Amino acid sequence: RLDEQHLFTTKILGFLIHPNIPITSPTLKVADIGTGTGIWLLDVAKSLPSTCQLTGFDITSSAFPPTQTWPPNVSFKIQDMFLPFPASEIGTYDLVAVRFVSSAATRAEWARAIENLKTLLKPGGWLQWID
Repeated sequence: RLDEQHLFTTKILGFLIHPNIPITSPTLKVADIGTGTGIWLLDVAKSLPSTCQLTGFDITSSAFPPTQTWPPNVSFKIQDMFLPFPASEIGTYDLVAVRFVSSAATRAEWARAIENLKTLLKPGGWLQWID
């Protein structure tokens, strides 16, 4: 289901990363929140230089792709977006992408999640939310 949503949404929108978001840095760092199968992250990895770092976060690793299929610049980590992220992740991402998670929480929980996600961003970083 997640992969089908990804393919449908990408076809309709016509992009993986919004065209107004600059992605020209060869050292771009991207976080995918609620990554699930990692399909969005893996597609983005194909379109960026191998010097970019991409990390998928999800509450469980059950849908992560097999480790041996991960490109060298892609990693997956277990993390609940409603809880604070580790200090090592704070302020390190140029882009934080969130997709298909709107039904997962109450309004109060979303406020907390957004605050947590904002902490991941470098100054001038972007939050892309598609739901």
